[in-house]
Amino acid sequence: MDLCTAILVVDELLEKATSITNETERFELYEQIQEIIWNECPAIWLYYEDLIVATKGGITNLVVLPFQKLELDNVVGLG
Repeated sequence: MDLCTAILVVDELLEKATSITNETERFELYEQIQEIIWNECPAIWLYYEDLIVATKGGITNLVVLPFQKLELDNVVGLG
């Protein structure tokens, strides 16, 4: 299962679990959710620091990821 599918499945299971009144069935769904998260999610960011990035004029499409990595694949104006 890829990460996107895992997220969708977890969302569906969470929605189902919050609507079930039977405690045993609800805990079984939570166990499935924990198993998926454990096996499929490479990392869960609990927090990240604010990061201020300054660029010269004309730079567009700069993406700064939460773990302070710059994604430069689509940046325009670096020349």
